[in-house]
Amino acid sequence: DFCLSRGLGDVYKRQLRIVNNYYVRGYVITSSGTTYSNQIEIINNLSIPNNSEPTDIPGVFANLAGEGTSENPYIITNDWELQAMSEDLDAHYRLGRDIDARGTENWNGGLGFTPIGGDGFDPTPFTGHFDGDEYGIVGLTIDREGSSEFNEGFNYYIGLFSRTNGAKIHNVVLQDNYILGKQYVGGVVGHAAGETEIRNAVVDGITWARFGLFGGGIIGYMNNGLIYNSSTNGDV
Repeated sequence: DFCLSRGLGDVYKRQLRIVNNYYVRGYVITSSGTTYSNQIEIINNLSIPNNSEPTDIPGVFANLAGEGTSENPYIITNDWELQAMSEDLDAHYRLGRDIDARGTENWNGGLGFTPIGGDGFDPTPFTGHFDGDEYGIVGLTIDREGSSEFNEGFNYYIGLFSRTNGAKIHNVVLQDNYILGKQYVGGVVGHAAGETEIRNAVVDGITWARFGLFGGGIIGYMNNGLIYNSSTNGDV
């Protein structure tokens, strides 16, 4: 679906399902009848998913397009490149297409995608900028529910980003995500601090903190930050 924003006639993609192709046309209803516009096709632009985790993350990172600056950010176009963002947590990144991350359910022996910044009791926070450019990440799986033991560190700080500190994360769409952990579990960020700013985020899927501690659709826990014009639709 689409939403009209700011009252200026600007149409922004928000939660458009991107797994399939779609056909869209506008229409105007008047007293004399209904007039339709030409039909346009919205084409599935998903990347090809990888069914195993990258074995050479530094090599993947070295081949990213861009320079990681605000003027020339690194461009992320598939799930391996998304994982490689952990190589530089202070850089600028932008999605270059819709990313099919459904293969991540098979990564790391079933544990799935490793949160950007790592996992454990004290992962390194992301301090950079991430612009989803309103592209979507589909089917991201992080399955760190684990056992009932409270001290398994790999189940803490779970999300696309494990922790952030002063990061700027804008225009991100997570669709059909499956993100499980024990505490500090969020779709976008597990634990956000230091005036982290999240704008125009849409999260759709399952996000669950096993112990019921600090879990949320977008952020598990926020200490001094901003969430603006964002929404979540799914199980928490």
